[in-house]
Amino acid sequence: PPHRAARRVTMHDERVASAEWMRSYLAPSYRTDEGNRAVSLTLLSTILGDGPTSRLYQSLVVDQRLALNAGAYYSGSSWDDTRFTVYARPGPGMALADVEAAVDAEIARLIADGVTDEELERAKFGILSLAVYARDSLSTMARIIGVSMTAGATVAQIEAWPETIDAVTADDVVAAARAVLLLEGSVTGVLLPPKEEAG
Repeated sequence: PPHRAARRVTMHDERVASAEWMRSYLAPSYRTDEGNRAVSLTLLSTILGDGPTSRLYQSLVVDQRLALNAGAYYSGSSWDDTRFTVYARPGPGMALADVEAAVDAEIARLIADGVTDEELERAKFGILSLAVYARDSLSTMARIIGVSMTAGATVAQIEAWPETIDAVTADDVVAAARAVLLLEGSVTGVLLPPKEEAG
């Protein structure tokens, strides 16, 4: 059913050594998308949270030193709608509420200020490089084709992936963020050690 309000789940477990925070937003998959939003979300996840040069990592880990790790991911290869996820692991002594607020602030900044041409080109280069390297392995290509086709893609769409990625603009990325990264369409999960309070 459609999400009409933000949801939050907090769990405690004795096997957990340090807190973890994660938020998933309901998002279209490549099959359920009616425009180019899903492809734009692929680039958004790279810019926002893929690796140490991403916005979330640079802001929360490098600049503010609030988190040990932070990032985002999106997988559009689903038959039905899927999710766009952001996550962070607070650093020692850092409040979970501060980490959550910092993630929200970084998302708001991206939506308000947009993405730079440099960020967009770096994200495209990374995604397209992975696509090229995947062709070096028969098993990897077979898995990509199999997963894509079970999610409704055609061989022509798979072969056109580089052109599809290259056609995405900075405005497309921001429009996708504005449409999908909405609190009312999200579930926030907090995993805590025993007896530790959220926030």
